[in-house]
Amino acid sequence: MRWAHRNRPAHPVVIATAAHNAPAVRVAEGLGFERVLERVHEGVPEVLYRSTALLR
Repeated sequence: MRWAHRNRPAHPVVIATAAHNAPAVRVAEGLGFERVLERVHEGVPEVLYRSTALLR
């Protein structure tokens, strides 16, 4: 994430995971990612998270 924020600051870091994947959801939220979209992708409910804070 540090590399992404340093080298591509105009592009957020995004996490996509199956909605039922509770461990991945906890990691995304624990890292401070913001839930921005819920959708069905290839028949599987999915959630997308976007980074909200710049890392230094």
